[in-house]
Amino acid sequence: MLQARMFSYPDAQRYRLGPNYQQLPCNQPISTVYSPYQRDGPGTINGNYGPDPDYTRSTFRSVKVGPEDMRHDEWAGRIQAYSSETTDEDLEQPRQFWALLKKQGTDNDLVTNIAGHIGKSMQRIQKGAIEMFSKVDKELGERIAKQIKEQDEKASPNAHDRKEEK
Repeated sequence: MLQARMFSYPDAQRYRLGPNYQQLPCNQPISTVYSPYQRDGPGTINGNYGPDPDYTRSTFRSVKVGPEDMRHDEWAGRIQAYSSETTDEDLEQPRQFWALLKKQGTDNDLVTNIAGHIGKSMQRIQKGAIEMFSKVDKELGERIAKQIKEQDEKASPNAHDRKEEK
């Protein structure tokens, strides 16, 4: 019964108080938790992490890759201190999704949406994301990179000329 309550109480508080219910002093954890994913929205009372990005870069804490022979049923439910590598099998569903969008003619929407969001991030984040999308499909990565470049040129049309002058 206690396990069921642990599940239902946070849901009830989110419903009654809103998504930022953990910012109330009575609901805050004892130890400070850095969670920039939980910010903005109705009921914000804690300063909202200021200008911090709403993602946590891996440069804040290094992530180690775990052993390759680790099986899912051996570690399910336990917290691990490492990440796993992306395999070709992990990319099969994104490939099917990309092929479906191309078939339906909505692939430009996906490219525009992804480029619009990635284009606002740091250069190394953009590069890493484009590399990952290129693993899904080379054309997808190239189109996202092209779209980001076009967006940058629209935002500052003379930036390219100024770079050449220096």
